[in-house]
Amino acid sequence: MEKKQMFPIAWAIIDLETKVTWKWFIKVLKQDLDLGNGDKFQLKGLIHVIEEELPEAEHRRYGRHIYQAWAKKWRGTKRRKKFWTIAKSTFEAELKDNLKELSKLGAGIYEDLVSYHIQDWVRVYHNPHAKCDVVENNMCETFNSWIFTARHKYIITMMEEIRVKIMNSIRTMRDFTVT
Repeated sequence: MEKKQMFPIAWAIIDLETKVTWKWFIKVLKQDLDLGNGDKFQLKGLIHVIEEELPEAEHRRYGRHIYQAWAKKWRGTKRRKKFWTIAKSTFEAELKDNLKELSKLGAGIYEDLVSYHIQDWVRVYHNPHAKCDVVENNMCETFNSWIFTARHKYIITMMEEIRVKIMNSIRTMRDFTVT
């Protein structure tokens, strides 16, 4: 598995990704894992369902989504690099310095960026209890792209390929921790 921080524990096959199917999935997951109100658990996206089912879980937005929207107006290599430097800032002083440098790249650029609720997607504001510091991508999207080739096969073959991929990933992670 390319993303070492991704550790799928549950997945479902559905016809269409909707609020109803996500709500069903979260309810089943919540019950099976005894998650309570979600105070020690973290899921990204699906904000309305998560707020209803796990009201104390941390909610994040992913830098890639923010960047795609923001970059429609603010293009360029320097701006892209500065965006990711800001997203990965780990201390408030570092964030402040990075935002100051960004403001030099265009009039109004700072205001446009912070309008995306910076507390939701910059690493410095992530809950320190969370065990995942990913800011770039959504884990569901990462998982879906990881299983892309299997998704176009018959259901039994697809499930078996996903199971084998995950088992191999777990073995690889275990081998890595042993060395």
